[in-house]
Amino acid sequence: MNNASACLRWLAAQLNLEEARQSAALIIADGHRAEQNHKRDSRPGQQSSTEQAALDINEVIVKRSSL
Repeated sequence: MNNASACLRWLAAQLNLEEARQSAALIIADGHRAEQNHKRDSRPGQQSSTEQAALDINEVIVKRSSL
């Protein structure tokens, strides 16, 4: 978002078109990277790296109070 904001400022002010081009290239690269991450994370059958388990809060309190 910072790259996009900077790009728009440079284009509006016509201060530095080369900086605007570089900023736009970074925006495109960020978009491609985000797309790849999304594709990787949303594959069917992917297991989460975290495991959920039931927790008996009373047991935790008893163990904690005995420390």
